[in-house]
Amino acid sequence: MKDELISVIIPVYNGEKYIEKCVKSVISQTYSNIEIIIVNDGSTDKTLNICSNIKDNRIVILTQDNTGVSAARNYGLDNAKGNYVIFIDADDFVEENMLEVLYNNIKKADYDISICNYKIIENINVIYNKCDEKSNDNNNFALNLLRPNMYKGYLWNKLIKKECIGKIRFINDIYIMEDLVFLLDISEKVHNVYFAPEKYLYNYVKRMDSAMNKIDERYLSINKAFKKVFEYKGVMSKQIYNKYVYDYLFANMLIYGNMYKTNKEHSITRKEMKHIRKKYIKFALMSNYYGIASKIKLVFICYFPLIYEKIKNI
Repeated sequence: MKDELISVIIPVYNGEKYIEKCVKSVISQTYSNIEIIIVNDGSTDKTLNICSNIKDNRIVILTQDNTGVSAARNYGLDNAKGNYVIFIDADDFVEENMLEVLYNNIKKADYDISICNYKIIENINVIYNKCDEKSNDNNNFALNLLRPNMYKGYLWNKLIKKECIGKIRFINDIYIMEDLVFLLDISEKVHNVYFAPEKYLYNYVKRMDSAMNKIDERYLSINKAFKKVFEYKGVMSKQIYNKYVYDYLFANMLIYGNMYKTNKEHSITRKEMKHIRKKYIKFALMSNYYGIASKIKLVFICYFPLIYEKIKNI
């Protein structure tokens, strides 16, 4: 069978420092039947010029106003012509055989999604992500997304059959955890998955200026994301649920601490933050996915936000 077209969607905003490395890692793939859809999300730096100067007839450049990564991915999806889709973050890069391995695996038994493992690169450190393949259950994609040691709620290590996506799109005003929400939205159409935990083919570059490290009004959209996660409470064990309660509470208390530090109210008020703390702290502290140090950190950020802000980088 002739290799089918894969659409590689790369949203980018002000990525002049790293977009070239990312795109060239895709261009050099051993699997060649691809279209590379770069969605320029209103960049104000040299990103667009850099992309325009990369010569490859498989590249399609789309430009939109700066409306966020979810809208950019939707724009890419709307223009994707491939039988399969993969999303790659502009500040990361991939191994040259990533698409070939994912495609060959997805075709072994007409799987809906093919997944590989990944490396985390932080400064000079390389961390190999560990997944527990022994708990693999292809019949419950949503649960395996939510299990902390399984598929992970990231888009970039997953080749997805386009028909599983259909008309489903990202929620434009979710800027944090938007990839997990999207994967949960398509989970009902995903019936079988090929997971190759021994294949570390994606390089996730951890940067201090990423969206996850910025506490602003867009960060508040994380609450919409967690609302979607909690809709799947019925498929979670008690301990997995408590783990996400911990994450939810910690994220909100980061915002709470930011209020104290900047003396500025967000659209969620201090009163609402205190209500969230009171409602969820007991469940969060019962999570066995976090050790005593993490629980002490949570208590500090919940009840002593100014002290936490002073010592968090120690």
